[in-house]
Amino acid sequence: MQSQRNSTFGWKRLAAVLLMAAGLAACSSFSLTNVWRSPDFKGPPVAKVLVVGVSNNETSRRIFEDGFVKALQASGVAAATSYGPMPESGKVSKERLQAAIRQSGAEGELITRLVRVDKQVDVMAAPVPMGFRGGYYGWYGSAWAAPAMVDTYNVVSFETTLWDANREAVIWSGTTEAIESSNVAKAAADMAQVLIERMKKDGVI
Repeated sequence: MQSQRNSTFGWKRLAAVLLMAAGLAACSSFSLTNVWRSPDFKGPPVAKVLVVGVSNNETSRRIFEDGFVKALQASGVAAATSYGPMPESGKVSKERLQAAIRQSGAEGELITRLVRVDKQVDVMAAPVPMGFRGGYYGWYGSAWAAPAMVDTYNVVSFETTLWDANREAVIWSGTTEAIESSNVAKAAADMAQVLIERMKKDGVI
């Protein structure tokens, strides 16, 4: 778990993670910024995955895990939420996590955490009225009168890591980035789509 701010998993931010339902007109999806695949992993692909959202916000965690599991199952990968066998809020012990993995029958854990929130400020000059009536000074005066438009928003970055449950070794890891939103379900679905497509391409699921 990160600080309280990080552990809320952006879930309030996660959503941020997509359309910025509170300001920015919707349309920014997740991008995959970094990927690492273990050179030691020879396969076969992980057949069943336990999805773990790192968050102190239990509602957000459940919504995120539900969305990711649904996306995995739709792609042909067996998956389960961690809140099923492990309904506790907050950080749990290693033994508790191991018990949840055994109970779920998963071969691997897919753990996602918020790693960074960057505040972005976009400044755009308002358009100056067209036409040159009044000469250069009239145009110059209009330029001064036109207010700049300022847009402030957060860009959030998440790290998702696929672990081999038996060997406790990292198989695959990727970071994703998007504009903060407040729709956790939408964000989870969009993030899952990007990650699942790449993990399948890399042969890990």
